[in-house]
Amino acid sequence: MKKKGPYLLIAALILILFFIGGVQYGKAVEKTNKAIETILSTTPAPSNITSQPKNITFSRFEHKECGVSFVYPSLLSVVNESSTGARLANKTITDKIDLVCGTDFSEDSVEGSQATSSALISGVTASISKLDNNVIKINITHPKTGQKIRFKLNNELEILLKDTLIFL
Repeated sequence: MKKKGPYLLIAALILILFFIGGVQYGKAVEKTNKAIETILSTTPAPSNITSQPKNITFSRFEHKECGVSFVYPSLLSVVNESSTGARLANKTITDKIDLVCGTDFSEDSVEGSQATSSALISGVTASISKLDNNVIKINITHPKTGQKIRFKLNNELEILLKDTLIFL
């Protein structure tokens, strides 16, 4: 007959070995979790977003003498308006839309333009010139009156003007 005592002793020692190994593994995992938690807690908070406007609304500007209407953001306000044009700008004049209309323009700013292209705006072909890094000029002819219209505006406002320009 064989004795079962040594087998039970070896099985008990193996179980104790697995228990000790599991405890050591748990300590290593806990140490890793603390390191990850420390790294995540020292991540910088998101930057302050309060400098950007929270609620931008849009209004429609209508100039009856020039025969145009377009949408502009609430960051801009009408600074100057006459029978031949208007200026919409913010307080620091960093964003602006200048509107001038008349029968003929002298090409006073051609030397400053870098690139000229054409685009279809409200069914009319317009000439678009890039004046500097942030300002473009759009020349367009009113389809009903034949009056020439010029816009000078920031690049960021170009798409808004193209999409919302209406001839009155």
